[in-house]
Amino acid sequence: MARAKVFLGEAQSLAGEHDVAAGTINTAVQEFVRLGHRHWAAYGIEFLGQAAERGNLPALAASWYAASQDQYRNLGSSRDVERLQSRLLALLPG
Repeated sequence: MARAKVFLGEAQSLAGEHDVAAGTINTAVQEFVRLGHRHWAAYGIEFLGQAAERGNLPALAASWYAASQDQYRNLGSSRDVERLQSRLLALLPG
């Protein structure tokens, strides 16, 4: 059910419903944490960053991306760490 919620939140974010999306995704992340699904929790946190970025909240997006990156780092997922680093760099003012 949590996986469905994270993708529902992504759809809500893409539809411009950023606050609703954040709530839906946050619920999914809490469920992943409770179930011990650490990779999916990190993935959900990344989706929170994307929702914040779409909502024109770059500082909040950076915070979520950094949190996700830390989770991926703890999981030893270097590819995901690099992807999050790219997301963080893209948020820097040009």
